[in-house]
Amino acid sequence: MERRKKKEDDLKKKILELKQQEKYDEGLRVLKEYLRKNKITDRVRLDLAFFYYHKGNYKKAQKLYEDILKNNRNCISAIQFLSRVYALRRDRKAIMFANVAHAIFPGLVMANNLANIYDMLNENKMAELWYKKSLAFCKKRDEKFVIMFNTAHFYKKINKKDLAYRYAKKILQNKNFIRKAEY
Repeated sequence: MERRKKKEDDLKKKILELKQQEKYDEGLRVLKEYLRKNKITDRVRLDLAFFYYHKGNYKKAQKLYEDILKNNRNCISAIQFLSRVYALRRDRKAIMFANVAHAIFPGLVMANNLANIYDMLNENKMAELWYKKSLAFCKKRDEKFVIMFNTAHFYKKINKKDLAYRYAKKILQNKNFIRKAEY
């Protein structure tokens, strides 16, 4: 029992490291190797789906997320990413899943997910509404700047350059935030 727990903990650490390094092929290889000797669990399904999603294999990711939801209807990660898979496929089911995720886990992350889903589906009025709601959920400066970045990008996309500029200007005034490589 303890040996199995250690093996699962080691796998969890390795997978987290691969996710952070964006090594999706290696993550799939590690999980498939693990599955040769161990049975699949919802945790492993989630990790597999994550890597398939980020490699653009949305069909496999969708199947895994749906399998997880058969066992655990309230698995927030599966619901959230299933909404994104549907949005990428331009399927309006995305909105339903994003709303369910927000109902289960209301707050910044799921409000921003809803904004992104509406944005991906080009439902601009609703996207704008949810970006504004996301800003209202922000408690920390870094959270606010991330949402402001998303909002500026959204306004640029829909050609509201004056609003995009207003958000971008606020972001660029914060030297700590703009030093972060991902932005």
